[in-house]
Amino acid sequence: MSYEGFVQILCKNGHYFSFNCYNDPTSPAEWGEDKEKWKCPNCGEGISWRNNVDQTNCCIGFDSCREEEHKKTCNSIGFGYIELEIDKPKETKQCKECGHIHTVKKETYKIPEKRD
Repeated sequence: MSYEGFVQILCKNGHYFSFNCYNDPTSPAEWGEDKEKWKCPNCGEGISWRNNVDQTNCCIGFDSCREEEHKKTCNSIGFGYIELEIDKPKETKQCKECGHIHTVKKETYKIPEKRD
């Protein structure tokens, strides 16, 4: 049997990250239940929320689902995926020298009640 998927992660300040299930540095299998070992590269905080998304046998998209029971849990991303709500939008600033728009602060998300 194989498993395909990814992990959704929010740090304590709401910064979002996702990792392939095979390259997840926050995996309890890697270092037990000590979630504080992983630090957010944006703010240095630990994990507040973690969610596994199973893509093993997921169909290409919701519209291709034929079974009604399957439609209740499937979407085009994977089983268990949670659409996160933005808490604070990102802040940007246009550089006077190069004209590019740079992100000054990354967006943050509200931490859902459901936790892994």
